[in-house]
Amino acid sequence: TYYINNLPVSADELHGLDFAISILDQFKHLPAIKEFEDAIKRIASTVKQNKEARFESDHIQFDKPFIIKGIEFIEPILKAISERRVLKFTYQKHGSETTSQNLLEPYLIKEAKNFWYVIGKRINKEENKILTFALDRILDLQLTEETFSEENIDKKNFFKNVVGVTLREGKTEKVILSFSFLQGKYIKTIPIHQSQQILKESKKELRISLDVVINHELKMQLLSYGENVKVIQPKKLAGEIKTIAQKIMKQYN
Repeated sequence: TYYINNLPVSADELHGLDFAISILDQFKHLPAIKEFEDAIKRIASTVKQNKEARFESDHIQFDKPFIIKGIEFIEPILKAISERRVLKFTYQKHGSETTSQNLLEPYLIKEAKNFWYVIGKRINKEENKILTFALDRILDLQLTEETFSEENIDKKNFFKNVVGVTLREGKTEKVILSFSFLQGKYIKTIPIHQSQQILKESKKELRISLDVVINHELKMQLLSYGENVKVIQPKKLAGEIKTIAQKIMKQYN
Protein backbone atom coordinates (compact mmCIF):
# COMPACT_ATOMS: atom_id res chain seq x y z
CA THR A 1 0.00 0.00 0.00
CA TYR A 2 3.04 2.24 -0.08
CA TYR A 3 3.26 4.15 -3.37
CA ILE A 4 5.22 7.16 -4.54
CA ASN A 5 1.83 8.73 -5.34
CA ASN A 6 1.14 8.92 -1.60
CA LEU A 7 4.39 10.71 -0.79
CA PRO A 8 4.16 14.42 0.07
CA VAL A 9 6.28 15.53 -2.91
CA SER A 10 6.85 19.27 -3.20
CA ALA A 11 6.84 21.17 -6.49
CA ASP A 12 10.64 21.59 -6.35
CA GLU A 13 11.13 17.87 -5.70
CA LEU A 14 8.79 17.05 -8.55
CA HIS A 15 10.79 19.23 -10.91
CA GLY A 16 13.98 17.59 -9.66
CA LEU A 17 12.58 14.12 -10.41
CA ASP A 18 11.44 15.27 -13.85
CA PHE A 19 14.91 16.64 -14.58
CA ALA A 20 16.61 13.41 -13.43
CA ILE A 21 14.32 11.26 -15.56
CA SER A 22 14.99 13.44 -18.61
CA ILE A 23 18.74 12.94 -18.14
CA LEU A 24 18.35 9.17 -17.75
CA ASP A 25 16.28 9.11 -20.92
CA GLN A 26 19.28 10.47 -22.81
CA PHE A 27 21.21 7.31 -21.92
CA LYS A 28 18.41 4.76 -21.96
CA HIS A 29 20.20 2.60 -24.55
CA LEU A 30 23.15 1.95 -22.25
CA PRO A 31 22.99 -1.59 -20.84
CA ALA A 32 23.36 -0.35 -17.25
CA ILE A 33 20.40 2.04 -17.65
CA LYS A 34 18.29 -0.34 -19.76
CA GLU A 35 18.27 -2.78 -16.83
CA PHE A 36 16.15 -0.28 -14.89
CA GLU A 37 14.03 0.83 -17.84
CA ASP A 38 10.73 -0.42 -16.36
CA ALA A 39 11.39 1.27 -13.01
CA ILE A 40 12.26 4.56 -14.71
CA LYS A 41 9.08 4.37 -16.81
CA ARG A 42 6.96 3.81 -13.69
CA ILE A 43 8.53 6.78 -11.91
CA ALA A 44 8.11 8.92 -15.04
CA SER A 45 4.44 7.95 -15.23
CA THR A 46 3.92 8.90 -11.58
CA VAL A 47 5.68 12.23 -12.01
CA LYS A 48 3.51 12.94 -15.05
CA GLN A 49 0.35 12.21 -13.04
CA ASN A 50 1.52 14.53 -10.26
CA LYS A 51 2.27 17.30 -12.75
CA GLU A 52 -1.15 16.91 -14.37
CA ALA A 53 -2.77 17.06 -10.94
CA ARG A 54 -0.96 20.37 -10.35
CA PHE A 55 -1.94 21.59 -13.85
CA GLU A 56 1.73 21.87 -14.81
CA SER A 57 3.23 21.32 -18.26
CA ASP A 58 6.74 20.35 -19.34
CA HIS A 59 9.20 23.14 -18.63
CA ILE A 60 12.40 21.34 -19.71
CA GLN A 61 13.18 19.95 -23.15
CA PHE A 62 16.24 17.91 -24.17
CA ASP A 63 17.53 17.01 -27.59
CA LYS A 64 15.84 13.81 -28.67
CA PRO A 65 18.26 10.96 -27.94
CA PHE A 66 19.28 8.73 -30.81
CA ILE A 67 20.42 5.14 -30.83
CA ILE A 68 24.20 5.04 -31.05
CA LYS A 69 25.55 2.11 -33.01
CA GLY A 70 28.06 0.04 -31.07
CA ILE A 71 26.83 1.04 -27.62
CA GLU A 72 26.09 -2.63 -26.94
CA PHE A 73 29.85 -3.24 -26.83
CA ILE A 74 30.38 -1.03 -23.76
CA GLU A 75 29.50 -3.73 -21.24
CA PRO A 76 31.83 -6.46 -22.61
CA ILE A 77 34.65 -3.93 -23.09
CA LEU A 78 34.33 -2.81 -19.46
CA LYS A 79 34.51 -6.46 -18.43
CA ALA A 80 37.65 -6.90 -20.53
CA ILE A 81 39.26 -3.81 -18.96
CA SER A 82 38.39 -4.99 -15.47
CA GLU A 83 39.70 -8.52 -16.06
CA ARG A 84 42.60 -7.37 -18.27
CA ARG A 85 41.54 -9.60 -21.13
CA VAL A 86 42.51 -9.06 -24.74
CA LEU A 87 39.72 -8.09 -27.14
CA LYS A 88 39.34 -9.46 -30.65
CA PHE A 89 37.21 -7.52 -33.12
CA THR A 90 36.58 -6.68 -36.75
CA TYR A 91 36.88 -2.97 -37.59
CA GLN A 92 35.81 -0.96 -40.63
CA LYS A 93 36.90 2.64 -41.04
CA HIS A 94 34.52 5.23 -42.48
CA GLY A 95 34.85 5.40 -46.25
CA SER A 96 36.58 2.03 -46.47
CA GLU A 97 35.14 -1.13 -47.99
CA THR A 98 37.76 -3.33 -46.34
CA THR A 99 37.88 -4.51 -42.73
CA SER A 100 40.72 -5.32 -40.37
CA GLN A 101 41.08 -7.90 -37.62
CA ASN A 102 42.43 -6.54 -34.36
CA LEU A 103 43.70 -7.80 -31.03
CA LEU A 104 43.61 -5.07 -28.41
CA GLU A 105 44.66 -4.60 -24.81
CA PRO A 106 41.75 -2.32 -23.73
CA TYR A 107 42.61 0.39 -21.21
CA LEU A 108 39.87 3.00 -21.34
CA ILE A 109 36.44 3.87 -22.72
CA LYS A 110 35.82 7.51 -23.64
CA GLU A 111 32.70 9.40 -24.72
CA ALA A 112 32.92 12.48 -26.93
CA LYS A 113 29.94 14.29 -28.48
CA ASN A 114 27.59 11.31 -28.02
CA PHE A 115 30.01 8.82 -29.59
CA TRP A 116 31.96 6.16 -27.71
CA TYR A 117 35.53 4.98 -28.16
CA VAL A 118 37.82 2.30 -26.76
CA ILE A 119 41.48 3.13 -26.24
CA GLY A 120 44.13 0.47 -25.98
CA LYS A 121 47.30 -1.07 -27.38
CA ARG A 122 46.92 -3.00 -30.61
CA ILE A 123 49.08 -6.10 -30.33
CA ASN A 124 48.52 -7.77 -33.68
CA LYS A 125 50.52 -5.17 -35.58
CA GLU A 126 54.23 -4.43 -35.62
CA GLU A 127 53.94 -0.92 -34.18
CA ASN A 128 52.31 -1.92 -30.85
CA LYS A 129 50.80 1.58 -30.62
CA ILE A 130 48.06 2.89 -28.37
CA LEU A 131 45.13 3.69 -30.64
CA THR A 132 41.51 4.84 -30.52
CA PHE A 133 38.70 2.78 -32.04
CA ALA A 134 35.13 4.09 -32.48
CA LEU A 135 32.55 1.63 -31.18
CA ASP A 136 30.14 2.40 -34.06
CA ARG A 137 32.72 1.01 -36.51
CA ILE A 138 33.26 -2.28 -34.69
CA LEU A 139 31.41 -5.05 -36.55
CA ASP A 140 31.88 -7.86 -34.04
CA LEU A 141 33.67 -8.24 -30.75
CA GLN A 142 34.68 -11.01 -28.39
CA LEU A 143 36.70 -11.43 -25.22
CA THR A 144 39.63 -13.80 -25.58
CA GLU A 145 41.18 -15.91 -22.83
CA GLU A 146 44.49 -14.10 -23.35
CA THR A 147 45.32 -11.60 -20.59
CA PHE A 148 47.78 -8.74 -20.20
CA SER A 149 49.75 -7.79 -17.11
CA GLU A 150 49.71 -4.01 -17.02
CA GLU A 151 48.06 -0.95 -18.53
CA ASN A 152 50.62 1.08 -20.46
CA ILE A 153 48.68 4.32 -20.19
CA ASP A 154 48.29 7.31 -17.91
CA LYS A 155 44.48 7.43 -17.99
CA LYS A 156 44.23 10.72 -16.12
CA ASN A 157 46.45 12.66 -18.52
CA PHE A 158 46.18 10.68 -21.75
CA PHE A 159 43.80 13.18 -23.42
CA LYS A 160 45.06 16.17 -21.46
CA ASN A 161 46.60 17.93 -24.45
CA VAL A 162 44.06 17.15 -27.16
CA VAL A 163 40.63 18.36 -28.19
CA GLY A 164 38.35 15.36 -28.72
CA VAL A 165 39.70 11.83 -29.06
CA THR A 166 41.94 11.89 -32.13
CA LEU A 167 45.44 10.96 -31.05
CA ARG A 168 48.21 12.33 -33.16
CA GLU A 169 51.93 12.06 -32.65
CA GLY A 170 53.50 15.42 -32.13
CA LYS A 171 54.35 17.96 -29.50
CA THR A 172 52.01 20.32 -27.72
CA GLU A 173 51.85 23.71 -29.42
CA LYS A 174 50.62 27.11 -28.32
CA VAL A 175 47.58 28.03 -30.40
CA ILE A 176 46.47 31.67 -30.31
CA LEU A 177 42.95 32.48 -31.51
CA SER A 178 41.10 35.76 -31.99
CA PHE A 179 37.31 35.61 -31.64
CA SER A 180 34.71 38.23 -32.42
CA PHE A 181 33.23 39.99 -29.40
CA LEU A 182 29.95 38.03 -29.42
CA GLN A 183 31.55 34.63 -30.09
CA GLY A 184 34.03 35.42 -27.36
CA LYS A 185 31.18 35.51 -24.85
CA TYR A 186 30.40 31.87 -25.62
CA ILE A 187 34.07 30.85 -25.58
CA LYS A 188 34.46 32.33 -22.09
CA THR A 189 31.38 30.44 -20.91
CA ILE A 190 32.31 27.10 -22.50
CA PRO A 191 36.10 26.88 -22.97
CA ILE A 192 37.47 24.95 -25.93
CA HIS A 193 40.08 23.20 -23.78
CA GLN A 194 41.17 23.11 -20.16
CA SER A 195 44.40 24.95 -21.03
CA GLN A 196 42.47 27.97 -22.34
CA GLN A 197 43.86 31.32 -21.18
CA ILE A 198 42.55 34.81 -21.98
CA LEU A 199 45.27 36.98 -23.49
CA LYS A 200 43.23 40.01 -24.51
CA GLU A 201 39.65 41.15 -24.12
CA SER A 202 38.06 44.21 -25.64
CA LYS A 203 34.85 45.36 -27.28
CA LYS A 204 36.21 44.07 -30.60
CA GLU A 205 37.73 40.70 -29.78
CA LEU A 206 38.56 37.98 -27.30
CA ARG A 207 42.06 36.58 -27.80
CA ILE A 208 42.90 33.28 -26.13
CA SER A 209 45.68 30.71 -26.07
CA LEU A 210 45.52 26.92 -25.98
CA ASP A 211 48.30 24.43 -25.27
CA VAL A 212 47.28 21.45 -27.40
CA VAL A 213 48.41 18.92 -29.96
CA ILE A 214 46.87 20.05 -33.25
CA ASN A 215 44.51 17.37 -34.53
CA HIS A 216 41.53 16.92 -36.85
CA GLU A 217 38.92 17.69 -34.20
CA LEU A 218 40.53 21.01 -33.27
CA LYS A 219 40.46 22.05 -36.93
CA MET A 220 36.81 21.02 -37.31
CA GLN A 221 35.85 22.97 -34.20
CA LEU A 222 37.64 26.10 -35.44
CA LEU A 223 35.89 25.81 -38.81
CA SER A 224 32.53 25.58 -37.03
CA TYR A 225 33.01 29.18 -35.81
CA GLY A 226 33.16 30.44 -39.40
CA GLU A 227 34.13 34.09 -39.76
CA ASN A 228 34.01 34.60 -36.00
CA VAL A 229 37.51 33.24 -35.39
CA LYS A 230 40.98 33.88 -36.77
CA VAL A 231 44.02 31.71 -36.11
CA ILE A 232 46.92 33.96 -35.12
CA GLN A 233 49.42 31.24 -34.24
CA PRO A 234 50.87 28.86 -35.36
CA LYS A 235 51.16 29.97 -38.97
CA LYS A 236 50.93 26.42 -40.27
CA LEU A 237 47.52 25.92 -38.68
CA ALA A 238 46.37 29.32 -39.97
CA GLY A 239 47.41 28.25 -43.47
CA GLU A 240 45.56 24.95 -43.23
CA ILE A 241 42.35 26.67 -42.10
CA LYS A 242 42.73 29.21 -44.91
CA THR A 243 43.16 26.43 -47.50
CA ILE A 244 40.02 24.65 -46.28
CA ALA A 245 38.08 27.93 -46.33
CA GLN A 246 39.17 28.54 -49.95
CA LYS A 247 37.98 25.06 -50.93
CA ILE A 248 34.63 25.81 -49.30
CA MET A 249 34.32 29.02 -51.33
CA LYS A 250 34.99 27.10 -54.55
CA GLN A 251 31.95 24.95 -53.81
CA TYR A 252 29.77 28.03 -54.33
CA ASN A 253 31.49 29.54 -57.35
